[in-house]
Amino acid sequence: MRRSDARRVGWLVWGVVLLAMVSGPSFPVDDCPDAWISTKISAHLVAKMGVAATRINPDTEICVVTLRGCVKTGEQRQEALAIARKVKKVEKVIDKLKICEED
Repeated sequence: MRRSDARRVGWLVWGVVLLAMVSGPSFPVDDCPDAWISTKISAHLVAKMGVAATRINPDTEICVVTLRGCVKTGEQRQEALAIARKVKKVEKVIDKLKICEED
């Protein structure tokens, strides 16, 4: 290999390394937008269940949603779980809902 060719290869390698350092990790940094998921679930719950949804709190951590709070019936519980499962990026829904009497 000639000296000029070796120099070009060296610059090419340096350029690739520099590009990799600047571009960051090869995976999306915010692949799971937890706050967005929780907000989206809350909005869907209120839109479809009305006032009953205000007693349900969705907590999201790494695309896993935990629903906590009170519902009046088992039917409302199933509806809330179905709504949460339909939101994009949700991988799993954990049911911590309780059937409570009116306040």
